[in-house]
Amino acid sequence: MLLWLVQFAAAAPVSPTGGLVLGQNLPPDDHALTSAFEGMGRLGLQVAPPLDFELEIATGSGRVNPDRNYGFSRWSARVAAVGHLTPDARVDVFLSVGAGLQWVNVERDASAPAAHGNALSLYDNPSSDGVIHAGPGMTIWIAGPLHLRADARWLGSFGGDPTVDSTALVSNVEWTFGLDFRAERPPDGDADGVPDKRDLCPAEAEDRDGVDDEDGCPDLDEDGDGVADADDQCPDRAEDIDGFQDDDGCPERDNDDDGVVDKHDRCPDDAEDVDGFEDTDGCPEGDDDGDGVADRKDKCPEEPETRNGFRDKDGCPDEVPAEVARFTGVIDGITFETNKAVIRPASTPVLQEALAVLETYGDLRLEISGHTDDVGDDRLNLELSQARADAVRTWFVAHGVESDRLRAVGYGELRPRAENSTDAGRAENRRVEFRPLEE
Repeated sequence: MLLWLVQFAAAAPVSPTGGLVLGQNLPPDDHALTSAFEGMGRLGLQVAPPLDFELEIATGSGRVNPDRNYGFSRWSARVAAVGHLTPDARVDVFLSVGAGLQWVNVERDASAPAAHGNALSLYDNPSSDGVIHAGPGMTIWIAGPLHLRADARWLGSFGGDPTVDSTALVSNVEWTFGLDFRAERPPDGDADGVPDKRDLCPAEAEDRDGVDDEDGCPDLDEDGDGVADADDQCPDRAEDIDGFQDDDGCPERDNDDDGVVDKHDRCPDDAEDVDGFEDTDGCPEGDDDGDGVADRKDKCPEEPETRNGFRDKDGCPDEVPAEVARFTGVIDGITFETNKAVIRPASTPVLQEALAVLETYGDLRLEISGHTDDVGDDRLNLELSQARADAVRTWFVAHGVESDRLRAVGYGELRPRAENSTDAGRAENRRVEFRPLEE
């Protein structure tokens, strides 16, 4: 709104105002200065139908409390902004705010007894103070440019009591009444701030969009791109209509913001992945070597990953080290007490070997799975296999392996390796397996 007012004021024709008024300043009872009648002159400019700026020069005089053998004279100069609430009405109500300076000089009355002469030392003489004011007012049109005007204001003066070293804010009430002269504004039929004599479209209001605002015509689509200026973020640059953000009115020279301008970009809507492989064509090469590892994460983007369960996420071909392969699949030598999840001491050497592998390959993660035969209750078998897998995992964690590198799963009798109809088959099915997990 403020920006609109500034733009409107800059474009609108100004017209002068002026006035001569009488008024009275009414300070509080405990103030050193008494009420004083004042004469005031005003000069101003109408910069837009609801807004005026004014300069006021006032002078007045009065007596000093408590010794009225002393009088004072006061001059003030203030600037004010006046906002008209009903600018086109015969009776116009307005609000004004302003600020300025006042000068007060205390003098002994020439007819006062000489004994009072030393009292001048009580005053900061002459004093100059800042003043602010605010309040309502009204004008009544009489004829032509002539109006009656009345103002009622709160007036605050900083250090307004001329007593030496006084800096307090003093509140006063001020009223003025007199004549106001307001020059007729040039005709402006569409009220857009451009006078009709300069308005190329006197029946259509200027849209104030920053494009040719002086001609008085609304520029609905200045750059001719089909996006109305009111919605156009770039009203003086045509949209490129390329299917990408065509509603904002701005040309997108690089739609996907990948650093390759659209005219050279084979994939203008898909950003180049800048992976060191054909980065100038503007197209993302999501997985150049087709190994399922995106190039941005692939340490070997031109060599496919070897899917062998070992570091399959790095994108590089590799062989499973023999020591890792040794502990992949069924792990012979890990045994438990019958129908319990208690690891037998004879299992320790195998577990120590596996621990050494986990310590050597710090990024290796394992699934530890427990399996049973089909003898007994299915639910109990599942619980037993889970407990045994947990026991192995607990052993590794107790020996320094991070817990988040190990996952324990019990499958019960669900994944047999041999027939459960023979003792040999059932023995083969009772087992622990290790399986490397992807990173």
